[in-house]
Amino acid sequence: MDVMNDMSEALRTTGQGMEPPARDAARKEACSPGGRIYEWLKKVEAFISANGSDGHAVGNAMTIADIKVFASMSSLVSGVFDGVPLDTLNAFPKIQALRKMVASHPAVVAYYDARGDAVADAEKAYRDARNL
Repeated sequence: MDVMNDMSEALRTTGQGMEPPARDAARKEACSPGGRIYEWLKKVEAFISANGSDGHAVGNAMTIADIKVFASMSSLVSGVFDGVPLDTLNAFPKIQALRKMVASHPAVVAYYDARGDAVADAEKAYRDARNL
């Protein structure tokens, strides 16, 4: 889970202090192959591949690790971080499978369904992961 915090810090500091166009370009580059966020994503994908199954980060049952990865990855592609392409995770099928698994959990589905139209735009990446 520390990796999620490290990646979030790397994203937050990418482009820090730059004007918006330069910041956005720096974040886009960081999320592209060879970029520092992309390299973090490769590590997360490899970890899931080595340690998880059936859409889980570790083992084959939901743990706090799944929820942490789900929240961090969904936040990454939620539109909150200017310059981060919304399709950044498309190259990472294990991460996407995990997001779908958590978002499809009955309690998560019930939570978002109960909120209906009150779901904020930034939260739609969390809710809509069940459709991956």
